[in-house]
Amino acid sequence: MEALETILSAIVVLFLQCAIGGLTLRLGSKITRAEVTWLQAFLIALAGTLVALVPFVGWIASWIVMLWLLNKWCDCEPFPSGVLLILVSRLLQIVLGFSLRILLSSQTV
Repeated sequence: MEALETILSAIVVLFLQCAIGGLTLRLGSKITRAEVTWLQAFLIALAGTLVALVPFVGWIASWIVMLWLLNKWCDCEPFPSGVLLILVSRLLQIVLGFSLRILLSSQTV
């Protein structure tokens, strides 16, 4: 039973990370004026999150996969607009993550 709870919690965390990543990628596309739809943003965030699970090289491979998918699906040039879009998206993820942590930690039971 404990293994099932661990698997389910990992799936929930993965889904939340993809949802937040897709949201920030979409918001980043509005800031950088790139053409990215909601579905494209979510799927690119999902692919980046899954690739980031690879040990040691996952974090850099996820950036490469996201750049490649932005180029193929959204006709976004890899440099400078693709890199800028991913950087803005990651910064928005950090801000949103810290905001959620502050909101959740301020709740007292």
